[in-house]
Amino acid sequence: MPPEINTTRSHLLSEEQLQQIHEFSLKILAEIGIKIEDEKLQTRLKEVGCQLEGQRVKFPRSLVREILAERRKLSERRKLAEKRKLKKQSLNQSEEQSNEHPEEQSDEQTQKQLNHQSNEHPEEQPENQPDKQIAKQPDKQAEHSGKHPDKQLGEQPAELTIKNPFSGEERIFQENRLWSQPFGAVSDLLNPENNKVQPALSQDLIDFIQLQNKLDNIDFTGPSVIPTDTSGRIRELRMCEISLRYSTSPFSGLGISRSQEIDFIIELFRIVKDRQKEPPGMLGISPVSPLSYPRDITKIISKIVAAGIPAGILIAPVAGLTSPLTIAGSLAQTNASMLAFTVIAHLINPEAELIFSSRLSFPNMKKAYSIWGPPELGLGSSGAVQLARFYNCYANVYGVSTTSCSIDVQAGYEKAFNALLPSLAGASIISGAGSLASGTVASKEQLIIDNEIISLVKRIVRGYEISEETLAFDVIARAVEDKGDFIASQHTVSHLQAGEIYHSSLGFDSLWHEWQEEDYPQMEDKAAARVRQILQEEPREVLSEEQSREFDTVLKSAQETLD
Repeated sequence: MPPEINTTRSHLLSEEQLQQIHEFSLKILAEIGIKIEDEKLQTRLKEVGCQLEGQRVKFPRSLVREILAERRKLSERRKLAEKRKLKKQSLNQSEEQSNEHPEEQSDEQTQKQLNHQSNEHPEEQPENQPDKQIAKQPDKQAEHSGKHPDKQLGEQPAELTIKNPFSGEERIFQENRLWSQPFGAVSDLLNPENNKVQPALSQDLIDFIQLQNKLDNIDFTGPSVIPTDTSGRIRELRMCEISLRYSTSPFSGLGISRSQEIDFIIELFRIVKDRQKEPPGMLGISPVSPLSYPRDITKIISKIVAAGIPAGILIAPVAGLTSPLTIAGSLAQTNASMLAFTVIAHLINPEAELIFSSRLSFPNMKKAYSIWGPPELGLGSSGAVQLARFYNCYANVYGVSTTSCSIDVQAGYEKAFNALLPSLAGASIISGAGSLASGTVASKEQLIIDNEIISLVKRIVRGYEISEETLAFDVIARAVEDKGDFIASQHTVSHLQAGEIYHSSLGFDSLWHEWQEEDYPQMEDKAAARVRQILQEEPREVLSEEQSREFDTVLKSAQETLD
């Protein structure tokens, strides 16, 4: 039996442990480096102090720390801009109220309010203040010693808003706010009638988007399946096009691997975004593990980051196969690649929005392939979340993931604990909804069940309030001393309506005799019925006629160019 390592009974890493992984990540970048094929990028990195050994680029600690410091300044400027915006809104509301009731606030009081708000943060600078030029700096010996921990790490990042321009639905990244997204994307779809897989088609992708739109706890839409009835040369574009065409929620979950399609995908984003300030979605980019950035990948990075589209950094090693078997070693290697990506993206666009999106998985070493159900996946995802927060970044990680190949008990318990651990660590997004078989099979029915699992996780993350009102001394006193009751008290009614107690929308929450009276309903049958109910509605495009024509033009151009 393995020795007891964790004496705190918490899955969370300490600040000292996070600092240690950070220092080892810097060591990896400085002494091992990253393989980068693109010569122009090599030259740019050399100009800012990196060492070049063939295609391997070694990043000095001083450069990484300087970029991280610039990223923190960017976050601080954005937070100050958000504060100014909120103050302005508050002031406007006050002025409206004083205009409606002029006797309630004198001119002198209004001036005092203005003076107070203008003097509260005199150090604030304009949001668009340019970052200073990153200068070439040699590594300092003190930085090699690890005796100078980085300061100001671990602060709350600035809010990031992703907004669907058609429905107006927003997903705001902020401290302690948990969102979810579907997994993506695979070409095999589970047929629940015979428990076999079949090729996914374009209509299946439309079905998934329609389901995601309707499920309360699937917060982003994304292409869970690859439409096999589409040419392989434009599949990523087609997946993006269908998703954006039918989504009423903000968009996420598409990882881009083909640089040939990226210009067309960016054009779709431009058409959808129109004049909206907020981005309508995010795109993922996955470098190769271990520590390799092929030419195709760096081209995609440069295009997405330059276009101002929020980028998910999808570092996806498999422990024991493409990274060390130990969770700590895999986290350090994953984190090193995250930092290298951050440096590269910042040099391209200092305003780049980056989401740390670890996809660390663990193996069946008897067969030497990745599986997504073991508890190490939840532990690794939790560590990745903490490291993202250590760098003032938001985190998107595996969550409702399982090795099981069917809708069964194993899928339920694996998805539950692998979602709960990183959520309690502070994840911004948990991924995996709708997946089976270690993310190689998609299931519409599992998506319905995962929506329920995520609702449970969100309830646990929300916690409960400790206050004089919730401790309810008066309620207890009335029930005990005045022979009252709890069930009919206003306190019970108010807190029940406020969501103090979780109520299942899919699972069974009554007693045996009622289950028997209902003819023993099974979870997968209820999920299948819900799928049928939602898909009875005709899918509706959200694009305007003009936007739809522009989408068609982009697709036609891509087909002519790439096919």
